[in-house]
Amino acid sequence: MPSLLRPLTSLGMIIYLRNCFVTSIFR
Repeated sequence: MPSLLRPLTSLGMIIYLRNCFVTSIFR
């Protein structure tokens, strides 16, 4: 289960950072 959870958390971090980047551009 942790092996499945690790990629999901890393993907979430990538999406979160991308969201911050996009919002900082379109502000």
